[in-house]
Amino acid sequence: MRPGTLLILLVAVAGLAGCSDSPAPGPSPAPGDGTTIRGDERLGWDQQAASRSELATFRFAIYVDGTRLDMAGVSCEDRAATAGFPCSGRLPALTPGAHTLALAAYVMNGARVVESPKSAPIQVIVSSAIAAPSDLSPAAPSAARPFPAPDDDDRFERVAAGEAFNDIRDAALTPDGQLLVAERAGVLRVARLSEHRSSPSLMIDGTRATGGAGSLLSVALDPDFARTRMIYVLQTALSRGEGLTYQLVRYRQAGEMFGERAVLMETGSPGARPSGFVRVGPDAKVYVAMSDVRGLRRMRTSGGSEGRILRLNPDGTTPSDQLSGSPVYAAADGEARGLDWNPHSGELWVAHGDEQGISRVRAVANDRRLARTGTPGHEYPLASAIGVSAIAFYRGDLISPLQDTLLIAAENGLHFARFDPQDPSRISSMDSFIDTPIRAVIAAPDGQLLLLATPDAVLRVRPH
Repeated sequence: MRPGTLLILLVAVAGLAGCSDSPAPGPSPAPGDGTTIRGDERLGWDQQAASRSELATFRFAIYVDGTRLDMAGVSCEDRAATAGFPCSGRLPALTPGAHTLALAAYVMNGARVVESPKSAPIQVIVSSAIAAPSDLSPAAPSAARPFPAPDDDDRFERVAAGEAFNDIRDAALTPDGQLLVAERAGVLRVARLSEHRSSPSLMIDGTRATGGAGSLLSVALDPDFARTRMIYVLQTALSRGEGLTYQLVRYRQAGEMFGERAVLMETGSPGARPSGFVRVGPDAKVYVAMSDVRGLRRMRTSGGSEGRILRLNPDGTTPSDQLSGSPVYAAADGEARGLDWNPHSGELWVAHGDEQGISRVRAVANDRRLARTGTPGHEYPLASAIGVSAIAFYRGDLISPLQDTLLIAAENGLHFARFDPQDPSRISSMDSFIDTPIRAVIAAPDGQLLLLATPDAVLRVRPH
């Protein structure tokens, strides 16, 4: 492990910066030498690491006046600069006044934390006009923050239910209240929402977390999870030939860890921007949506689609009722951005995007013969939703304005589509609320809405 860091305050709004002159630990600056900040900035540094795969194993702790906290929202560039890999992370909430900050990198060696020496400390002065009070205990829940609801006469609140995640891609909620959070680098975390903590439960083989080149894309529960404890993971990994391929892998939970790894499927070529989802349908079959670069080259010449939706048995075999003995269920135009079933019409809805950034949702016809040919039931552009990352139908009644809507997570917030009461297959209107970038959305069985925000925190939304 190469722990040297160079601290740089990245002030996104004001453009101010302050830095230390050495990556080695050093004395604290004089009390009057601090840089004034707003308190909502990100902290940047150059991280030394032998390779990008080694960097992916690092986690970071920030010391605020000597109190250790896990650094949230850490992201690092893929290429190293002269001093190391440029990284940044979100500052914790800071009380107004002067604070001393220092950073350390650490790795987990089993249950033991192996941590580098702290960086040279820097001092900041948080403006009282911006900063919010903070309890520096890592287990303390964040305060609720009200935000406008879809209707003027309703108010909701969002409550931070967990932090210190890194590049969230997908999530699943178990019947016993565990939130499984999939991070792109290949870490599956179990978040205990009632205890405001999370812990890594699985390092996915073949991804950056284990030194490979692949990514973790999606996670889904077996419909009988309470009995089987099984989950399905969609990832990319090096194929037996050359380059990356998609893998569908099944795991079983034992205690707080996952094991009994079984690769159920390996197919396709993800290309430079892999995207895909795995979900279990109402028929208890496993559905996998993915884009395929090799398929794209073939289909562009024939005017077809670059994506596919596969339908599989829980053991990875092709269902006996699948037409022509093929697991291909339907075409999926562009990059796969999410899928879910309308609880009233039963239609499978798929979100997809293209290289120009245009996103759409499409209803796949119920009749599998039409689905097999890629014939759409309905298709709608999502002009207001930029950078769609997931979709889910809201099936509860606790948040009345969202009843029977399709929730659309995107980089510019959470959007929802209402359906025509006379035709549950037709979208009649689109609206939006929450301007925080959303990576995944889960409508919990009790009607509370769980959101995974940009891309390092879990938010719980409920009536105010």
